[in-house]
Amino acid sequence: MRKLTKFVLHNLNFRRPQYSDSILISFCNLTKTEAPGSGLLQLDLKRKTKRWIKITDGAGKVKSSLGIAAYNNELFHVFRSTNGFHLAVLDLEKLYLKKTYPLTDVEDVHSIIVSKVCIYVVSTGTDEVVAFPFQNGNLGKKEIIWTPTGNGRDTHHLNAICLNEHNELVCSGFGPKKTDRWSSADEGYIYNITTQAVVKDGIYHPHSVVVNNNLYYCESVRSSVHSLNDTNLFQFEGYTRGIGFLDENIIVVGSSKGRKISKSTGLINNMADPGVKVGKCEIHICELQTGREYDRIDLSDFGDEIYDILSPSYMRACPSYWSGVAK
Repeated sequence: MRKLTKFVLHNLNFRRPQYSDSILISFCNLTKTEAPGSGLLQLDLKRKTKRWIKITDGAGKVKSSLGIAAYNNELFHVFRSTNGFHLAVLDLEKLYLKKTYPLTDVEDVHSIIVSKVCIYVVSTGTDEVVAFPFQNGNLGKKEIIWTPTGNGRDTHHLNAICLNEHNELVCSGFGPKKTDRWSSADEGYIYNITTQAVVKDGIYHPHSVVVNNNLYYCESVRSSVHSLNDTNLFQFEGYTRGIGFLDENIIVVGSSKGRKISKSTGLINNMADPGVKVGKCEIHICELQTGREYDRIDLSDFGDEIYDILSPSYMRACPSYWSGVAK
């Protein structure tokens, strides 16, 4: 692990809550060299320190850190290394690495959730949500749970997955492209796999579907965050992706660098498409009840793109609210 270093909380003229939490942030599509052994960063908001968490031991250099989930006293994290996709299992409280597992027969893995008997994985590259049996530390063979197409390739760009308040499996996807660019996929959706029903459609690049009394998600191209029963909770600069909570009322949102689609619309696409690079890689700490943004932390020194955010202590306190836990 790297030596603890300090960061700055940029207070925005509101009375800041007393943070006693640390949060975990995963960085995808890593191009920097600061953390050759990790893409999972811990921010201690009380001590204002940060450190990389070790997630691999012999699984190759980390190229992309992706979904984070938790169950009981363990943290689960998927990442892509020079040796393929892997699942890291860590102690939830002390964050030490317990074991890594290779994830086979999947492509371009994004998000995960964990239940008592299995791990659900979004295999974006095959248009599938799959389940791996997981008991007594043994990872079994995959079972396909749902696919919108069945064609075995990335046509809907499935990404986030969670369990709602009824313990139903919910995922998000961009929907099909209208041209050869993902920027043309502007009819994204949130889909309830259990009930086989569309929860919400017409979303321009949905990401980070998570439940905390309500269902929340990012509309990344529009740089916004929504709840299921509200039109637009927050608007930031950059490509929004990554939602976590410090408590029932304090939300943490990630925004990443992106590509400007056009000056007239102000829309921001992801880094994979062409265009002028815009935005910052940062997190925003906000209050749901008032809509206030308390703090903003610039993380550009660690990566250009945030994928996921999780608070281990909130997970331990209120696991039923979290997308990473099955009741």
